Amino acid sequence: MCKTGDDVSALVQAFGGLTAMARALGYAHPSTVQGWRQRGAIPRWRIYEIRHSAVVRSNPAVRAILDRLDPKDPTGCRYIAGDTKAEWSYCNQPQQKGSPYCPQHHALCRVAPDDAEAIAELERAAAMPGRERF
Repeated sequence: MCKTGDDVSALVQAFGGLTAMARALGYAHPSTVQGWRQRGAIPRWRIYEIRHSAVVRSNPAVRAILDRLDPKDPTGCRYIAGDTKAEWSYCNQPQQKGSPYCPQHHALCRVAPDDAEAIAELERAAAMPGRERF
């Protein structure tokens, strides 16, 4: 999750409040946005949704807040260290050329198309109960 309570509150205000932000993002109820503000955190995949909303395209102040919450053009490794549901940070080591990760994390996150054993392991993991949403 992207954490910065003041920036989350500022983002909600820049959208015009809880209800206005929920409507701008296509949510039926403001409870999702309210939860972000109460926790002072927005899930990373929601940042992507917000970044692609019409309000962001037309409002530089909103873009600036989003860039503080989740920089668009990171220069360090984007591997998440820690529990994504709690406190976490990026690795931030120098990125491998052509990858968002450092060489060590690139190797962990990428599977060669001809590595049958690694592909089989990923398929087993994806088939585990509770993984249906992926």
